[in-house]
Amino acid sequence: MHHWSTDHRTERRDHDILPNPTRPPPRPRGRAGRRGHGTGPDRASPSPVAGRNSFRDASPESYTAFGGNPPRPARRCCLCRWTGDLTMRILLVHERYRQRGGEDVVVETEQALLAAHGADVATLIDDNARIGDAGSLRLAAGTVWSREGYGMVSRAVAEHRPDILHVHNTFPLLSPSIYYAAQRHGIPVVQTLHNFRLMCANGFMLRDGKACDLCLERTVKWPAVRHACYRDSRLASAAVAAMAGFHHGIGTWRSKVDLFLALNPHSRNLFIKGGLPPDRVAVCPPAVRDPGPRPAENDDRAGALFVGRLSQEKGLEPLIEAWRGIDAPLDIIGEGPLGERLAREAPPQVRFLGGMSYEGVSAAMTRSSILLFPSLWYENFPLVVAEAMAHGLPVLASADSAVVHMISDGETGAFALAGDVADWRNRLSALMARPDRLRRMGRAARTMFETRFSDAPAYERRMALYRQVLAARAHPAPDAGRKARGIIADGQDQGKAG
Repeated sequence: MHHWSTDHRTERRDHDILPNPTRPPPRPRGRAGRRGHGTGPDRASPSPVAGRNSFRDASPESYTAFGGNPPRPARRCCLCRWTGDLTMRILLVHERYRQRGGEDVVVETEQALLAAHGADVATLIDDNARIGDAGSLRLAAGTVWSREGYGMVSRAVAEHRPDILHVHNTFPLLSPSIYYAAQRHGIPVVQTLHNFRLMCANGFMLRDGKACDLCLERTVKWPAVRHACYRDSRLASAAVAAMAGFHHGIGTWRSKVDLFLALNPHSRNLFIKGGLPPDRVAVCPPAVRDPGPRPAENDDRAGALFVGRLSQEKGLEPLIEAWRGIDAPLDIIGEGPLGERLAREAPPQVRFLGGMSYEGVSAAMTRSSILLFPSLWYENFPLVVAEAMAHGLPVLASADSAVVHMISDGETGAFALAGDVADWRNRLSALMARPDRLRRMGRAARTMFETRFSDAPAYERRMALYRQVLAARAHPAPDAGRKARGIIADGQDQGKAG
């Protein structure tokens, strides 16, 4: 497995990358590239992989013959790979967040999943931690178009020669310029839509703790600037709005990304309403870590569990109010701005455990009888719900959240009205009084996880979509393209679970 990561202004490889002897280096093109075509640092910079793989003899001087760019690898018909012993090559691209979050976990999980099933996977990882090295104006401009990001991806593609470039996050340092780098090399692009950044500056369609869709159908996101939706800064919000508006205007989303992966059907509908082409948006839930089969029935399972950020939109305040009078422990794992106040005001049976690692959360799930998900906004694909299902935990969730596409009411979980203290108290009282029912729902939740979110279906879902993208590139007939791009990844994901 190959891996690149980045520091300030350079790439580094965490370990050596050996050439693959089964693939000969590509033939140079018959004519030199036209001078001036190509963008970013790769015009004058040596490839970080020179001496390693397909361009092992390349040098900065030799690039001059190609108009300042390295020669493009010769592309074979992608579908021909599947008639031989060669495996699909996938380059995952992701920009990590300063505070580790769900997207980072998904990228690591999907990388391991693809590699475990025999795919040839490489990763190009950038890091938000270097944002502090960039001036505000430079950062704002780079959010719209990053010459550095273009060059990084161009060089990584030249070395790995992938069949698919699968992008997870480009914000803010890589930028959508990387799609143009992939196009220059003839590589199809798949983009997972982890958040709503293409339509909303803060990525959550959330403002002042409430759902907001003011920018959803606007090309120019003026409300985001007016309300300083990104980091409470009008300047920062303007940079994000400029990125979204500019690339919408020049057709980046329509022509430079072969397939967008929405995490659930409702999100798909929102993205289409926000301007993405319907024939290029499929539903594909993320890969989820599997802790293994549910352990034998354990009578020690007791109490409820909340895992998440302690902030207004997560619905903790009405949840804690609803928990008063319920004679059972409620463990709360997480940190956030409401933590100290909620800890002071909560009844004694509510325990605040702070932030925990995945292993700590996993242990808490093993000893709890139900996961509570009282979010006041829609969410996208809450990983904690899928992880609870993997641990054999039923889920009580807000009825207006994305969880309606993940669990089946009355079978693997239940729903209560978001923010309604009385409804939550009634539902909680009924469920906590029936531990036998909770155990039965937990077993069903584990079964649903194995059917829909475990490694085998997750891998097959991704590979089917990759093959469809390659087929559309190899045979770009309009009907075939629409069929390949518009397919819903899993029939069960087209509506509510169950």
